Amino acid sequence: MKIETKLLRPAVNAAKKLSCGRTTLPILSHFLLDGTDGALNLCATDIDQFSEAVVEKQAGNLPRLCIPAKPFTFLVDSAGETIDLESTDGKNLIVKSDGWSRRMSTLPAAEFVPRPDVKGMKQQAVPAHLLADAIKAVKWAGDENPTDQRFMKTLILIEMGAKTLKVSATQGSVFAQCSQKLICSDLKWCLPIKSADLFCQALRGEDVQLLHSDKRIAVVHSTGFFSSALSTEMWPEYKQTFAGERVSIGSVAVKPLLAALERAVTVYQTD
Repeated sequence: MKIETKLLRPAVNAAKKLSCGRTTLPILSHFLLDGTDGALNLCATDIDQFSEAVVEKQAGNLPRLCIPAKPFTFLVDSAGETIDLESTDGKNLIVKSDGWSRRMSTLPAAEFVPRPDVKGMKQQAVPAHLLADAIKAVKWAGDENPTDQRFMKTLILIEMGAKTLKVSATQGSVFAQCSQKLICSDLKWCLPIKSADLFCQALRGEDVQLLHSDKRIAVVHSTGFFSSALSTEMWPEYKQTFAGERVSIGSVAVKPLLAALERAVTVYQTD
């Protein structure tokens, strides 16, 4: 199968967020490639989350292969304008581009975690782009590696109801919330912060369907699929994000504040 690198690279960069971390299960550090129908499907999972990207119809076919994520990501980043993927025995993958060739061993594709079943899930009617914008607006307040030990798993809270969509994020000492006027049914979802980027990317696809159950959410769109388990962690009380018993809230002009912050950061970095 011959693929334009510019089409494959975004799919790989998105998938590596799930499969290039540390894990005790070897299969979770692998991508699943499936080019049996003329398009290339690239899947990644960490069990809680599952991501699938479809690279538009390509020349040739490729059997289902479970390949190591980190080496494949490096090869795709190093490739030229096109990249050739070959497998003669269904057990090894040969990657070629710009005169170089690399052979990669694989794991049995049957061992890869199956895609979550969306059968029976309810469809939520909400403008996908509004939800993606709201998540992006508050994501900065979360942290995948929080220093506050009370919040080892930072979360994003999505609340719908009373003609309002609210999305909140916190890492303990910082809290952010974005509200949008929206007619929607009453729902509350609590997601791990690591789901935010892939969730937003899926929401910005075409022909988006947002599905949910008591334990998972899923986004189905024309060029891929994303699903995440809902978090069982308790969302912290708003008052816990503040130090002390009394809080004074005032207003300040934005430009002078930014200028002061820039000067302070400069001094901090110099020291």
